[in-house]
Amino acid sequence: MREKGKKFWAANWKLVLAIAIALAAACGIELIYNLQVLTESRNGNSRIAYEMQDLAYTGMEAQEDALVSTGAAGEIHIYPNGIYVDKLVYSYENPDPSKTVDTTVTAVVYDVYGNEAAESIADRNPYVLNQSVVNIRGKAAELCIHIPEGMEGLTISSIQIQNVPRFHGMRWLFFASLLSLMAVIVAKRYDFMGRVENLFLVIGLTAGTMLVIIMPLNKVGFDEETHFRNAYNIKLSGTVSSTEAIDRLKEASLDNYPYNIAQSSEERDAMEFYYETAGDYTGGSKARTEVPTELTTVAAANYIFMALGIKLGKLLQLPFTAVYTLGRLFNMWSYIFLIYFAIKRLPIGKYIMAVLALLPTPMFQASVYSCDAVITGFVYLGLAYLIYELVEREEKITIKNGVILLGSLGFGMVPKAVYLPLMFLPFLIPKDKFVNAGQRRVFRVANIVCMIGLIMAIVLPLLLITGVANDTRGGDVNAAGQAALILSQPLSYARVWLENVKNTFWSYSFGEGALGTLGHLSLSTCVPMIGLLLIFTIATDNIDRSEKDLAVKQKWIFFAGAAFAAAFVWGSLYLAFNPVGATVINGVQGRYFIPLLFVFYLLLRRRQVKNTMNPVYYHYLVFGCVLFIFYKTFYDCILQPYCF
Repeated sequence: MREKGKKFWAANWKLVLAIAIALAAACGIELIYNLQVLTESRNGNSRIAYEMQDLAYTGMEAQEDALVSTGAAGEIHIYPNGIYVDKLVYSYENPDPSKTVDTTVTAVVYDVYGNEAAESIADRNPYVLNQSVVNIRGKAAELCIHIPEGMEGLTISSIQIQNVPRFHGMRWLFFASLLSLMAVIVAKRYDFMGRVENLFLVIGLTAGTMLVIIMPLNKVGFDEETHFRNAYNIKLSGTVSSTEAIDRLKEASLDNYPYNIAQSSEERDAMEFYYETAGDYTGGSKARTEVPTELTTVAAANYIFMALGIKLGKLLQLPFTAVYTLGRLFNMWSYIFLIYFAIKRLPIGKYIMAVLALLPTPMFQASVYSCDAVITGFVYLGLAYLIYELVEREEKITIKNGVILLGSLGFGMVPKAVYLPLMFLPFLIPKDKFVNAGQRRVFRVANIVCMIGLIMAIVLPLLLITGVANDTRGGDVNAAGQAALILSQPLSYARVWLENVKNTFWSYSFGEGALGTLGHLSLSTCVPMIGLLLIFTIATDNIDRSEKDLAVKQKWIFFAGAAFAAAFVWGSLYLAFNPVGATVINGVQGRYFIPLLFVFYLLLRRRQVKNTMNPVYYHYLVFGCVLFIFYKTFYDCILQPYCF
């Protein structure tokens, strides 16, 4: 054992030292963020409370030590007289349970030249809290809290400014993970040559785990409340322990309204405390209830990874905030490992898949409650095994590989059977790949069975469950009437379809719609760079200068399968989400095309283009850009607005 330890240390001491330096550097960055606050704290300005006589206000009435809104638009003016203000803090009581407290804070701060500049900050407070902590981070001449009209009875009290040094664990984790990844990529640069899947795994697990931890605690992903409910209530037992606070996270309620999120580390701490108490599901809690579990469709099996994370957290009796995070974390880890095995199996297009899978939208979908990540992971795994069989002509297909191929594609498509056309692609496997005719027949029958199962997943709900074909969020929707219109005027529908595809093509293939949207939060701040990186990666993927590729006929059939699947996405939303005769197809989101994008990108790859770059420098360039896009996006869109 001692000899093994010595060998490990001899081989990895540089890496261990580099990571240690990275972690220490992250502490140094955290100190830099606190320098101004430390200075003000030493000057006696750590906390300055304001009495009523220190404030100027309109539209408010003074009552004891608080200001109460009259219902008209109001303003509360605070005058820090040019001192540095890290945070503005005030408490509030909202008498109207049907509203959230949404104010606007205007900060008049001095810029680097000493000139006054006004900055408007939207202060949308979480429904379950009663104190607002607004990040100012500047030398302020004046602060103004704007109370909107219609907030009669809203009480504002305990107004103060704070300059308190604070170690932000999430901010430290953010920079520690980034610097550690840079250290690993440099220290192990030769080990990653020819093993892009290993580099993907290191980046995916490190950056993905960090992303889950810093993610806001309530709903931020599209329909996340529904996905959380499905994962929490999956039928692994008769009932699950819950509370009223947990149940409100399973529905579109004000408790988890995605536009009222904790906007500071202090508010995040308050949210955690709230859910540790109101979300106490343990046997000794008075708030604990038993909720019947459910498994309404086969598609619910795609929530199994998230459900296992939740069950593990509850088995360990962890606080609910940790349980909620574990469900998301298992979703991320399942996605990363599925893509890892897919890249490992791929004979071509490894870099294309690795870069695509690490872009902001796919990683965001994996970091929240959503079945999109599992769908993409399994579809990519099935496609990787299929492409291997088509490219590696000398090897015979084994029973294990055939099961993985069909099982991955079928399991991945169950929640969204619109990808059904991809199930035709396994029929491309030639006869000489099979051991004998019997094996070929069994494989093809199994493929047909998978296709029938997916068709039934589409048809049965339409036949057995009334109204499931229509999504009322789309307005006056009538799927049957829409289908009749399409059948009676197919050319007109074709024009509508082509016009909508043309208007969204770049966004849904290389742009913000498919790869730069972060649910309800915002768009990536690196959208142009995403498209440029993908184009560069597609053009230079052949770093090993391989002659392997799909045949021309196979490429055309791959294109047809992916194109028909994309058409199914548009068509299904046109039927279920749009009024009859609509000329704009609403409800389509770019994330629906992510499982198809790899196919389109792979068809653009050219084996004739030989990449003669040094593989080490190529890794630095490609994955350096990946890290820049990833970390800048989530710094701008999550860390800075919600974790400081």
